[in-house]
Amino acid sequence: MGEDPAGQADPSYLEVARRLMGSARDLVGAHAADDLVFDTMSTLLPRWDRITGDKVAYARRSMVNRFRDQGRHLRVEAAHRHTFVTPDREEPANDRVASRLDLSAVLHLLPERTRQVLVLRYQLDLSAADLAVILGMPAGSVRRVAHDGLRALSDIIEPASEGTAS
Repeated sequence: MGEDPAGQADPSYLEVARRLMGSARDLVGAHAADDLVFDTMSTLLPRWDRITGDKVAYARRSMVNRFRDQGRHLRVEAAHRHTFVTPDREEPANDRVASRLDLSAVLHLLPERTRQVLVLRYQLDLSAADLAVILGMPAGSVRRVAHDGLRALSDIIEPASEGTAS
């Protein structure tokens, strides 16, 4: 195992994959997180030893890029899909949130762009300028989407909390 410039040991390939899983779950949901991380890491494996610097950051950036590519593909596919599957049992959004205040579940109640901005900005700690480049939108728009997304999360969580506090 090599060392990075800060003197810390390089994380192993499997450790990097484990670190990516939480972010992947928030980006695409638990059902597709394994595939996103597997695809990302399998692409990096042939050149793993040649990656210099922070391997976790490099892998995270690769995962975000792969997510964006898959998102483009899914948007085209969705535009041509005329049917969709509904769950067997519908629960009101506030009941779902109240029954298990799971951030991933709450994030998936938000629009895709808002969810992307919140996860990339606050979970992966990317700057508004970095997000502007990644998402192809002005930095001011990134900040606005993040602000509106946080407000929407608050609106979703607070009514659920009020309903359970009786």
